[in-house]
Amino acid sequence: SVYMAYLVPLFGDPLIFEKAQSNWGRHFEWFPVTIWQGLVAAWHSWPDAVNFAVLFQRGAPSTVPSNLYNVLFTLFALAVLVFSIKRLPFYLWLYAAAALFMPLSYPAEGNPLMSMPRLVLEAFPLFLGLGNIMARTPWVRAVYFVVAIPLGVLLVTLFATAHWVA
Repeated sequence: SVYMAYLVPLFGDPLIFEKAQSNWGRHFEWFPVTIWQGLVAAWHSWPDAVNFAVLFQRGAPSTVPSNLYNVLFTLFALAVLVFSIKRLPFYLWLYAAAALFMPLSYPAEGNPLMSMPRLVLEAFPLFLGLGNIMARTPWVRAVYFVVAIPLGVLLVTLFATAHWVA
């Protein structure tokens, strides 16, 4: 890629971005392993993720409750990816898959799917696929809004009160 060619004269290494992941406690892992680690972390953290006293506690924000939300965002994005394969041009679908699998290949220690809610935003074709699915299937649209509105209110409230979101 052009970016990797740009990195060679600048740093002498076209893969310097991959090595920089260790600064955030991230390392390369096959994406199915990352998803499994995320599911395990979510299983252990779900009591904290649904307890408002823990979510909104004073002091330094904890990233532990976000494990559940990270898994939910990841699984939702993967489901949209699967169901939009015939609804998107292949090049957009391929871009979305690559944009998802890159962060899924670099889990963080203790919080494997850390930042997935914001990293999913890079896979913008998923939103086109989701819009297409919701336009054609009214019950999916209804379920989406029943889940998305309260979850959105919760995440905005956490963000506005200086708690960890993504």
